[in-house]
Amino acid sequence: MDWIQQWQSKLNKQNGVAPLVRTGGSRHTGLAALPYRNIQLEGYYQIMGFLNGVKEVFSIGSTLDRMNQGIDGVVNYKSCSVENFFESQYGTINTIVSGGSDDIRFKVLRAHIAIAINDGFPVIVLHQGNPYIGSRLRNEFGGVVETNIVDIGSACYDPFYDLDGGAISELVMGAAPKSFDIKHNAKYYIEGVVELLKKSKKKPYFNLLATCPHTTLFDKIDDLVGKNQISDSDGQEIKSKLMIGQSESVKIESYFYTLQTQIQPFLYRTKSREKPVNVRKNISNKELLVINIGNIANELYVNVLIEELKRAIAYGSSAAVVLDSISIVGNDKLKELIMGLSGQVRFTVIGDDVVALSGSDEQLFTTLVGRAKKIVVLSHNAGTSAVKWSQVFGEHDKQEQSYSVSKGGSYNSPIPFMASPNYNKQVNYNWKREYIVKPEKIMNLGYGEAFVYSGDINELAHVTFR
Repeated sequence: MDWIQQWQSKLNKQNGVAPLVRTGGSRHTGLAALPYRNIQLEGYYQIMGFLNGVKEVFSIGSTLDRMNQGIDGVVNYKSCSVENFFESQYGTINTIVSGGSDDIRFKVLRAHIAIAINDGFPVIVLHQGNPYIGSRLRNEFGGVVETNIVDIGSACYDPFYDLDGGAISELVMGAAPKSFDIKHNAKYYIEGVVELLKKSKKKPYFNLLATCPHTTLFDKIDDLVGKNQISDSDGQEIKSKLMIGQSESVKIESYFYTLQTQIQPFLYRTKSREKPVNVRKNISNKELLVINIGNIANELYVNVLIEELKRAIAYGSSAAVVLDSISIVGNDKLKELIMGLSGQVRFTVIGDDVVALSGSDEQLFTTLVGRAKKIVVLSHNAGTSAVKWSQVFGEHDKQEQSYSVSKGGSYNSPIPFMASPNYNKQVNYNWKREYIVKPEKIMNLGYGEAFVYSGDINELAHVTFR
């Protein structure tokens, strides 16, 4: 038995999870027919033939409701555990979780990560100052997989750890925004600085590059040569690289200073008890990495993380990436990652309003939804977001009735004052196009109540998670 089964079994015992049962059928096992789908439209019209008068008017609504229930295609489930909607046989899939409370969203995230770990995916969780997510995920998975937390209380991030000069220069160049206008020859300058550190018996930690004395590098090289700590030929080679990229040194210095400012609260320090970690190392070792980015405005910090991920993927690695309450439109490289995702990345976008996290970028939102195989929509306060999710779930044709009553001639009665007019009743039917899940329904969902789209089985479910 694999570990996820053990983990889920333990969880089910703790939470008292009952077998998944829906009202009208089983979700996956086909134990019964789908709810309402045995309704025969012909029977409706047969019933109508028997009904007349006042009885007819009052019976139409209930019959019509039953008929319409079979049209929307929503499968209703009894209350169940979140894990019942994340089954290992479907593997690690792209997931969206929007709305509801923090604890329900975390349950969904936990189930998704469990599948990813079981599938052998390294997992990277990016968040903006969520104070609990790191410790909660470590409690859940720390005994199963190496779990690293980058946060203010556990500063251990170093993007350059265990990289050579070429890899560091590629990372810097790839992550640099256009505003820095760093030219290609800057790579030689960075390689020269890294080579100088290594010849000085120092590992190229980020802090050492960020505090590099750029104006005195050539003097430093001459001093090392004079002390026979490096050979004259090595010194000349390093000088040559520095000279090729000399014109970009000011830009490089500015870049490192800005990046250091953004990542300082999370940066590894050489005398720290923490071990240095980064995205590349996490992916290589197939670990769980939880990173606080502080703020989406930390553009260089986020860029470096995304560039690390992209380079790992370029070399054939795969990863599961979670964006927890991070505005996707707030960073160009993050947006590019989502828009250009390959099959090597499984993403989860989670937040109290994923529509808002996508901004007004319709193409971005459409891409997210189009690539998601699991969409969990909980309650939303914003009407515009509720409408958006209603549009995602689609529309259906619903039959409505209207009736009119016309006054005819009076009918006779042996008692004159009992004579009354004769009423003619006419029932009309028409088909109306409407949302399968109306916006107001999404806005009024209760605690743990959700609509779940499962692309693996093409099902839209209504359920309350416990």
